[in-house]
Amino acid sequence: MQESASVGQNILSGLVERLKQSAHIEAAVGEPKTVGDRTVVPIGVVMYGFGAGAGAGGSERHDRGGGGGGGGGYVRVQPIALMEITSAGSRLLPVINWTQIARSVIMFAGIWMIIRALKGR
Repeated sequence: MQESASVGQNILSGLVERLKQSAHIEAAVGEPKTVGDRTVVPIGVVMYGFGAGAGAGGSERHDRGGGGGGGGGYVRVQPIALMEITSAGSRLLPVINWTQIARSVIMFAGIWMIIRALKGR
């Protein structure tokens, strides 16, 4: 059982190290692009997730040793705004996620219809 805990810790440590390598400000603030007299800088949100697991045990009847382990992770970068810089000044332009807005409206409408139907009983 100690061996599986050690394997799980090793897997988790490896995942955390890989995520640490990608966790820097350049992941959230993009490279500036100049278009004419304007400079545009993309800004995003960076999300990390990871998990790991390990197992142990075996079957005494079949004389097999146990073991196992695994892990995974992800990095997600979502754009949230653009910084526009000109000689006249700078401004922050939000990125509107119409898909998320539509999904929220549909979900709200569905919940409202369910509540209305339940009140009518």
